[in-house]
Amino acid sequence: MSKNKIQQLLTYEFHLQGIVQGVGFRPFVYRIATQHKLKGFVCNDTQGVWIVAQGKEKQLKAFIKDLKNPPNVAKITHFNQNLIPTNPIYQDFIIKQSEQNLPLSATIPADIALCQDCLKELFDSNNRRFGYAFISCTNCGARYSLISTLPYDRQNTSMAKFKMCKECQSEYDDPNSRRFHSEINCCQVCGPKLFYADNLKQFKSLNIPLGEIPDSTLCEKLESKNIFHSNPLQTAIKDLKKGKILAIKGIGGYALVCNALNIQAITRLRERKHRPTKPFAILCKDLEMAES
Repeated sequence: MSKNKIQQLLTYEFHLQGIVQGVGFRPFVYRIATQHKLKGFVCNDTQGVWIVAQGKEKQLKAFIKDLKNPPNVAKITHFNQNLIPTNPIYQDFIIKQSEQNLPLSATIPADIALCQDCLKELFDSNNRRFGYAFISCTNCGARYSLISTLPYDRQNTSMAKFKMCKECQSEYDDPNSRRFHSEINCCQVCGPKLFYADNLKQFKSLNIPLGEIPDSTLCEKLESKNIFHSNPLQTAIKDLKKGKILAIKGIGGYALVCNALNIQAITRLRERKHRPTKPFAILCKDLEMAES
């Protein structure tokens, strides 16, 4: 690079804090940086997001304007920018490995409800994630329930032991995919599986210390013993209709559920919970169902 071109370059360092990890912030920064032809890097650290952006003044101004309009689920509480020496000269813009050189103060994001794009894929019989219970992308999915520590990287989540398959890894590496750098990216092939233990004696005979082993190990053990039903969700629905009480393990704990229209099932649940009169929560798919 000629001396004249180097003199035209400016380099800014940004430190952002708030809800900026686990919300697709790094892919967002990568996209706007490359859109404005900037060089440098973005990475998570223990306090938030660290960015170094290098380019011409006009490009940097446009980048800063876009940077202050992050994804909807993100929230910037502190925005610090500094002009720094243009040395070294960066050749491209990358998502860099996270830094752990500062006291921990970054905000852990809450779990995010399923986005419309994932919902569409979930019910698309031609999509490879059709009916997959743990579908997610950078715009949605579990965050708080899966994070063990920060910075927000796969090795710091419950997904650490689940190695991405070729297709998932390809999405993770593709800047044009909404799963670009999605730390919890997975599918039926490589991710956690939904299982239904209708035979509790058989399940207990495995002597699996639930809560003490990683979900990846649990999946391996259940698969080796052929515990998985071909369609666990439909099996669970059938048993609910029969009046059974189910314990559903979600990403944040267990929920006891039964058919809200089955008086016998509700009575049995009240007896077991020692809750004779206090109302239970009712699950409804929408306002119309609640009103009916």
